Amino acid sequence: MMGSGSCYGVDGVFGGGWMTGGWLGLLLVAAVAALVIVGIVLAIRPRGRSTDDPIEIFRRRFARGEISADELEQAKRALGG
Repeated sequence: MMGSGSCYGVDGVFGGGWMTGGWLGLLLVAAVAALVIVGIVLAIRPRGRSTDDPIEIFRRRFARGEISADELEQAKRALGG
């Protein structure tokens, strides 16, 4: 029994509403989804190349105890610094 309170109408399920645009509504939803995906990708990708000087990287590694003083000096000589 479909009374006046039913959600089924002549236009189909839910009686139309904002999605009655059909293809236009589908394209709108697809465009919004694409923008969200592009935004997420741009937010998580690295920003260009690192501008750290190679010698600075070795100095940081030395400071963290990852390499010895001899290895640091060898790297400086090899890199010309």
